[in-house]
Amino acid sequence: MPAAVWNYSHLLLACGYNKDSYNLLSDYFLLRKRGAKEFWETLVKSIFSEKVRVSVAGSLSILAVLAMVLPAGFAQDATSEPVTVAIASPATQPGAAGQSADPAKTAAEGLKLALAGDYKAGLGEFKLAAKADPDNTSVQSAVKLLESYTDLMGKAQAQRTAEYNTAVEQVRRCMFAYEKMPQLAQAGLDKKLRTKILGESSAAATATSGPASKPASSPATAAATKPDNGSLIAAFNRSSNSELLLSASDAESAAKLKDNSSAAMKDAADDLKESLEIIKDNNSEFATAYRQVAAKLDKQFAAYSDAWKNIDTSTDAGRQEGARRLKNTEDDLADALIELESMVSEKPWLLALGQARVAVQMASLKDRDKVNQEDWYKQLVDTVSKLGQDYLDNGKWSDALGIFANLQELEPDNETYKNSSRIAQRHVRVMRLYGQKASSQPTEPDDAEPNWKELVSGVDVKMVRDAISKLEEKYVTPPDYRKLAKGALTAIKVLAQTPEAAIAFPGMADQTKQKQFVDAIDSMLDDMPNKQRIDDMELQLYLNSVVRESERTVKIPANVLSVEFTDGFLEELDKFSNMIWPYEVAEFSKSITGKFFGVGIQIGKEPGEPLKVVAPLEDSPAYKAGIKSGDLIISVDGQKTDVLTVDALVKRITGARGTKVALVVKRPGQPLMDITLVRDEIKIRTVKGWQRADGSDWDYMIDPVAKIGYIRISQFTEQTTKELQSAIADLKKQGVRSMILDLRFNPGGMLREAGTVADEFLDLAIAPDKTKGRIVFTRGRQSGEQEIDASPKGTFASGDLVVLVNQYSASAAEIVSGALKDWKRALVIGQRTYGKGSVQEVRDIGQRKAELKLTTAYYYLPLGRCLHRKNGDKEWGVDPDIDVLLTPRQTKRWLEIRRKTDLLQEFDPAQLKKDMADQLNADIQLNTAVMMLKLMQMQEDKLVAWEGHDTTIKSR
Repeated sequence: MPAAVWNYSHLLLACGYNKDSYNLLSDYFLLRKRGAKEFWETLVKSIFSEKVRVSVAGSLSILAVLAMVLPAGFAQDATSEPVTVAIASPATQPGAAGQSADPAKTAAEGLKLALAGDYKAGLGEFKLAAKADPDNTSVQSAVKLLESYTDLMGKAQAQRTAEYNTAVEQVRRCMFAYEKMPQLAQAGLDKKLRTKILGESSAAATATSGPASKPASSPATAAATKPDNGSLIAAFNRSSNSELLLSASDAESAAKLKDNSSAAMKDAADDLKESLEIIKDNNSEFATAYRQVAAKLDKQFAAYSDAWKNIDTSTDAGRQEGARRLKNTEDDLADALIELESMVSEKPWLLALGQARVAVQMASLKDRDKVNQEDWYKQLVDTVSKLGQDYLDNGKWSDALGIFANLQELEPDNETYKNSSRIAQRHVRVMRLYGQKASSQPTEPDDAEPNWKELVSGVDVKMVRDAISKLEEKYVTPPDYRKLAKGALTAIKVLAQTPEAAIAFPGMADQTKQKQFVDAIDSMLDDMPNKQRIDDMELQLYLNSVVRESERTVKIPANVLSVEFTDGFLEELDKFSNMIWPYEVAEFSKSITGKFFGVGIQIGKEPGEPLKVVAPLEDSPAYKAGIKSGDLIISVDGQKTDVLTVDALVKRITGARGTKVALVVKRPGQPLMDITLVRDEIKIRTVKGWQRADGSDWDYMIDPVAKIGYIRISQFTEQTTKELQSAIADLKKQGVRSMILDLRFNPGGMLREAGTVADEFLDLAIAPDKTKGRIVFTRGRQSGEQEIDASPKGTFASGDLVVLVNQYSASAAEIVSGALKDWKRALVIGQRTYGKGSVQEVRDIGQRKAELKLTTAYYYLPLGRCLHRKNGDKEWGVDPDIDVLLTPRQTKRWLEIRRKTDLLQEFDPAQLKKDMADQLNADIQLNTAVMMLKLMQMQEDKLVAWEGHDTTIKSR
């Protein structure tokens, strides 16, 4: 036996791999007869296999030693060619970690690896150290911490893979239905089946719901809009869900929910059986696939029914635990319902696009190009893009919009999809705004959007000319007037080519005059390339020509043309610049003051249902009056809420301070309550903590043992910095060591507050030179540079800090996270931010009768990088140091738990403890932050020796 094999077997023994040492010796005797080449290849594979559980660093150490003890020429024999094994050189000398008898150094290597994001390798080193020094409690704690985290991440990755596969399968199912449904139509069964599942009124509009929108609050809303009675979805919609069970205030109301759900689920299951009867004699491919989908749904119905049957509704604890178990079945049921809907929908391609967006969200930014190359993706995009163009050509604007808006979400830099989506959207807008007959206008002025006469009231051509002049003076970059003119003229052409607009403008009903007007616009567009230069004056001349041609032909009012022309060219500038017309000025002025008057209720509503109280706001009139989460508001000032839109109800409930509003409120198990509230200013707290410890006050300490604080900022208002300072002061009293600043889902707000919030975490004395002490600066074409600089020292300028961000962190939230990253003050964890790095100023138009909100500058981070995302950019916003992706279902899950724990409610310590544990486990990004801060604390406390090891966290 060669000495190398003997030495290596002893090396495995020394590392604690007894079984592997035995296997190596056994393999030698079996493989030696076949040649050393095969032995060598098998050996290398075994080292990196699951059978030999050695860390990467340990494996490299073993190979390094093996290379030293193997005799020259061992890797070849008389019958084999030389073998070359390429192994990347480790960044540090690997021998110490794998072989060192010093457990402190091994632990130090583990800490280094874990802090660098290689958690499994770090865990491997910590395990070696723990085995060598079993009495070291700090190392044992590190092992438990990393074991728990890697286990959680493994499950999360498995869920992410499963969700991706489910979404892809749904896409394939939808496209199969699109291709094969004609088989059923030939037998005249398609409409019968669709009606049985979706209902008569929903059968023609199935795809208006669902996967492309935000996650629904229940499987029913994910499956379809509210259909007629007699359908499967109608039966299911009569059932209750976990949220309703949680809101049940007593045993009686919970028992009623249970009985109601049992009956509804039986009806739904019966409807499913009846749908199978419709196709019992049909043996087409479609019918076969439908039976398979129905069988899957039937199992989910049974599981959901069983979950309800096993709920103890007699106690609060039973209801809480029952809701928890019920929640586990709801997502799977939602998937099964969507799959069934995809089989019968008249527009399965729209459901397929929604599921494709879900699949793409599963992939990291660097992996999305790979998804785009998958066969299922290419087939989907090829099919629906052709279908969308056909819809555009044939005037089916809503369907075209449904396709191209989704395609644009999938491929944001595709100009064809962007332009097609824009044209379809303008047609849809014209239909809705100008295509309604007078009899269809709302009888209540606040029950719907304004009609077109209200919208254009007070508008004139001079306002447009004034706005155009402001572009030249103030816009952030030199405007491309050729592009703006094309956008403006295209908007007018869309108006002229939308037949429904003739309802508002009878002159368009004359086809000859309508054609003359469109030909005139086309002539302007065709002549545009011949013009050497198009400037702001030329843009105004185009407006004059449009007004003149309209007066000669179709006689569309000048104020309507002014609105459409302006919206057309501003849309070409950017999505944040827009006009506030006279009708909108008053409401806009209220919104920018930051003051809001009402009764303080967060509300939610399903079509045709009463208004639901999500939560009363702290210290609001509603809270003081005893209104609770889950209450139903039946009427507002005598007007029933089930027939009004949310916007209409908001207008009715809000109002001037000191005025009254009368509500009729229904609480499960109790008689109707008449409650009159006096409106007041509603102050929304933007700084929140980890939990409401006593049901009202925030507790900002997420980990009292490790002294880790948690502060969440929902937006930036004029009170945010003061609230933050108060939260930090509270944490300091408790001895806070480390902190998490959560800026996820923060849309931004006031620039000044972003600067002062970031300042609370900075120390000017140790500012990196390249930052020049800046937090943020703006730069515009006309405005020059303006900066916000750090003060000498903030209130939490030392102590480890993690900032959480996601794709919905925007504007001011990006300024704070980006500044703290540039200063190397914080570790940023999560997902790349939105990329809204532009500054808008509001300018008076037409003697202050209108306003122009115009982009005048861009935000730049301290190191000089622009935050704003522009078309074609590969980088934008703030890129996290550690990427932690969440699937839509994972995000939905922890947001549901967080919403529940955020509510003002009666305090139940035991239940709160369960809820907070659920929230932490569901929130993988937050879990990563806590774990990293604990590792940093080990580094600071020198609980393990790391002499000679650089464990500094570096941005990657």
